[in-house]
Amino acid sequence: MQIDSNLYTVSRSVVDKYRMRNIDLIKLYLAGPCDHTSNFVQNIIRCSVNAVTLPEIDVKSGVIISRPDPASVDSTGVYQTYQNALLHFPEQIAETRSGNLESVIVCIMPAADDAATIAKIAYHTFWKKQIQHDPTIAISQWPELEGKTSDPDLCEVAFMSNVSTKCSPSSWNSIDTSAVDLVIDFKTVMGLDTKDLTQIICNFLEIPRQSEFDTFIEKFRTANQQYLSAIN
Repeated sequence: MQIDSNLYTVSRSVVDKYRMRNIDLIKLYLAGPCDHTSNFVQNIIRCSVNAVTLPEIDVKSGVIISRPDPASVDSTGVYQTYQNALLHFPEQIAETRSGNLESVIVCIMPAADDAATIAKIAYHTFWKKQIQHDPTIAISQWPELEGKTSDPDLCEVAFMSNVSTKCSPSSWNSIDTSAVDLVIDFKTVMGLDTKDLTQIICNFLEIPRQSEFDTFIEKFRTANQQYLSAIN
């Protein structure tokens, strides 16, 4: 599949000038209870490894604007297929590691008080539309939604009424982190603590600090703070 090269601005300065950590993107896995943050960090790593510009952020929702995976466009503009691997359950980490010792696993780790925020993000970035389209899957997982899905307000209240079934931080906190190459706190991704996400990722990639990361991360955090405040 040929991709219009004008859609992507390729900047090879990072990989040309510095020795970046060698990461096989086919073996890259992002683990965590929130696809929203996992996908965000995954995009930074994938784009960096392939020296492709970072995607745009939807300022209304904080979601990365969909397009062919920019990390899959090589220097000739040809789209390469990579496994877009997100691990949604903590037990998948050990399974993935035992199945492939060369896997690179990054885990976005929640704290106990992150559960409600993660559930709210999951509802508004995925489940709300899914339920409107076909509520049967959600109802089969969470019986508390039965009879509530036709009313958006009642549905959200029901969804948030039992947060532990949507996100269980304790199950993530008990994993063996020796099976993980990098652990990043959920609060760090969202800008809810003082840790430097840009520096954490740059250290992991073994590259100098990238100002593009700072800008991208700030856009993501600002959009999400505004978005989450609006729906509170």
